[in-house]
Amino acid sequence: MSKTCKEKDRLPNLLLNEGPEVVGCIATVLEGGGSLDTAVREIAKNGPPCSAKLFRRIVEDSELRIECDLLTAISRLISELPEGCSSYGLALRMAVTAADAKDPNERTRLLKEAADISLRGLSEAGKTFAASLNAPCMAIFGLGIMVPMVLMSIMPMMSLSGLFGASAVDLRSIAVITLVLIPCAVLAMIAGINRRNPMASVSPKGSPLEFLPFLMVFPVLVLSHMLFDDWALSVCLSIVAASIIALVSGLRKDRAMKCRTKAERDLGHILLEIGNRLTSGIPFENSVTESLEGKKSLKAMAGAFRNEMQICRGDVEAAISNVFSSVSQDIADSLTEIYRTSVRNLVEAGRLSISLGRRINDRSSIRKSIRNELKGMCDTMYGTAAVFAPLVLGLSVSMLEPLKRLSEGIDSGATSLVLSIYLCELCSVIALLLSFIEGSINYRTVVRKMSGMCIVSLTVFMLVLRISL
Repeated sequence: MSKTCKEKDRLPNLLLNEGPEVVGCIATVLEGGGSLDTAVREIAKNGPPCSAKLFRRIVEDSELRIECDLLTAISRLISELPEGCSSYGLALRMAVTAADAKDPNERTRLLKEAADISLRGLSEAGKTFAASLNAPCMAIFGLGIMVPMVLMSIMPMMSLSGLFGASAVDLRSIAVITLVLIPCAVLAMIAGINRRNPMASVSPKGSPLEFLPFLMVFPVLVLSHMLFDDWALSVCLSIVAASIIALVSGLRKDRAMKCRTKAERDLGHILLEIGNRLTSGIPFENSVTESLEGKKSLKAMAGAFRNEMQICRGDVEAAISNVFSSVSQDIADSLTEIYRTSVRNLVEAGRLSISLGRRINDRSSIRKSIRNELKGMCDTMYGTAAVFAPLVLGLSVSMLEPLKRLSEGIDSGATSLVLSIYLCELCSVIALLLSFIEGSINYRTVVRKMSGMCIVSLTVFMLVLRISL
């Protein structure tokens, strides 16, 4: 399938994921006193990637007079949306209707309805995606565990009975199937799952240098083999050691990401408090500072904002960007719009802040509910790769031990080596699957999940082998 076809297949889910942000941006501009033209240009310039591309076409058609006016260009865009984007298109129509409303209360009502439609569309897409995971995940379970167990243990035992004739089972062929064909088949299924995920986002992937600690596998592998003269044990020890190094080396980044996520969530709640203070007539700077100081985790940010306001020389928007954009660009843009409105009217700015806070919290709540729908499946796949697979495959190796004396074609040592390498591959592809399901596709997330699963999986595998032998 070509790249263009893949993008078209993913477009409905990507647009549904971006719908709440797009409607929120339009609502922010309109409630802040701006026009629909300003909102469209803002999305085209700074909006979510897929929607920004579509809205740039609207701007270009309007400027080049391909369409007579902006509303006609938006209507044509909505009519050309692919199948599956009905809630995205309906939300846009409601937002466009709100732009023509003369009564502020009616405009607010229409914008809220547009936001609700976009959120319901994303929620329904998330539930559909969660329900569709049962079959592919069961296929991955069977292909990733049962097939290797049959190939590596049951088939050699069956060959002893003469079921396959005089020829013995070829371990090399079985190793190629286990280490190459099965992981490739699982990766193909994972790619199909990712294309249907409404939570998938186009975000920075980070640096591939996150995998650098795994280079420690080679020296530790050589040293372990010199000490124990057991390739399977050496592979397990070397990968466990490298995984521990990868986890420890990324602890600072993990803590920073966790703190950033918590701060972003808290700032969404803070907008409601800022709105209440602005409505009471408290100036913008004091409202923001007092609201931040009221939250223990944001006190440091309150001091940073106060310092920026003292040295910004009147450029409040730059001060807001310097403090908040590193945590959340969405929050920074929202505070900028609130500030611009507060210059004209504090009460209107307060209402805008409350509206934005509710909108951001509603989006977070919907995405959290979708993740909760997927949590059971994610836990099952994690447990499969980390515990169940090494337990079953380790026991399957132990089943071969009594048969070694009956046939020279059975080599439990080689089988253990192949399965130890396969378990590493299985942890890698399951880590990729979990990242795709959660919609957080970046190198650090994959390395963290893979390292954790490898440590548990290979430890269980080694313990089962030692106990059974």
